[in-house]
Amino acid sequence: LAVAGLEGWQVGLSKVFLRAGQMAVLDNMRTASLNKAAVVLQKYVRRFLVASVYRLQRRSAIRVQSLVRGGLARKLAQRLRRERGALRIQTAVRCFVARTSFLRTARAVLLIQSCTRGMFDRLKTRKIRYEHSAIKLQSHFRRYLTLRSYRRKRHAAVVFQCAWRCKMAKRELRKRRAAALETGALLSQKAALERKVEELMMRVDLDKRWREEASSKHKAELDDLGEQTQLARARADALESEYQKEKAQREALAATMEQEREKQAELASQAAAASVASVSQEELAAAASKVAEAEERAAAAATQAAAAAEDAAKAVAESAERASKAEEAAKELE
Repeated sequence: LAVAGLEGWQVGLSKVFLRAGQMAVLDNMRTASLNKAAVVLQKYVRRFLVASVYRLQRRSAIRVQSLVRGGLARKLAQRLRRERGALRIQTAVRCFVARTSFLRTARAVLLIQSCTRGMFDRLKTRKIRYEHSAIKLQSHFRRYLTLRSYRRKRHAAVVFQCAWRCKMAKRELRKRRAAALETGALLSQKAALERKVEELMMRVDLDKRWREEASSKHKAELDDLGEQTQLARARADALESEYQKEKAQREALAATMEQEREKQAELASQAAAASVASVSQEELAAAASKVAEAEERAAAAATQAAAAAEDAAKAVAESAERASKAEEAAKELE
């Protein structure tokens, strides 16, 4: 009622009270709203009907278009198939024609090549045969010449050998005749030669025995020299160790001498005081004597070490000389 814009109405507990004439206004408003709703319903129904007809017509048009387009496409496909088939037939025919022409040309080329190569090979073979024939003729002719020369030389050599052998046979005959007269002399010479052979065999045996004894002696000497060399090396090592010990002792003595010198310097400084003059002089004398003894010991140790080194060097040199001499003797014996 408030929306309709009516005035003079009242709401009770279960009823609505209106003024006179307002019910007609409400009826008019109800009729107008119903008419409006009916128009809306009609609009939607008409729209549905028109849309249904449109969809049916559109579906029908699309089907007709698809049928027409399918027919056109089938015609186009059939035309393309015919064109493709024609192209394939044309390509096959052209390929056959080209292949036939190529094979004919290739056969002709091969025939020409084979004829040309055969001609060149026949010429080459003919030339080789001529060369072989010439070489064979040359070899036979050279063989004939060589064989003739060999036969001539052989005949001459045989003649010369016959003459020479006849001469030598005559000479041998004369020698044998002369030797038959000197048989006794030959027997005596044979006996003398046998004796000489026996003497030579004895000399050879003696020489062999002497060489074996000499080789055994030289082997023993070589063994002795090896032992002496080892002893000399051991002695040299011992002398070297002694020398090292003496050197260490000399260094120790030098250190003690330095200490004694320091003590002597201290004692000299203390000797300046008059109270201990006599005592400092005695200590100085004792220190000087100790220093002199240490120097003498160091000098003696140095001389001993030098002598030991010289002895070791001499022993090694002697052993090397003996070994070289023994090797030379062994080589001479061999």
